[in-house]
Amino acid sequence: MNPASLSLIVSLAWLFVLVIRTNEKMKEDSGELDLRNPIVVGYNAIMLGLIVVNIVILHNVIIL
Repeated sequence: MNPASLSLIVSLAWLFVLVIRTNEKMKEDSGELDLRNPIVVGYNAIMLGLIVVNIVILHNVIIL
């Protein structure tokens, strides 16, 4: 396996774990995940963007 694609897979898994753990922590703090909170929405939007960028780069690395 290409080292670049392996690195991207590891970083993708790390991003998923980070999003899940942070959302669980925010849920513990307030009792539920408040989707009206701009910090929660902004954090999840940024992380979703990073995950999409990572998948696109991984797709290009595997094809090329």
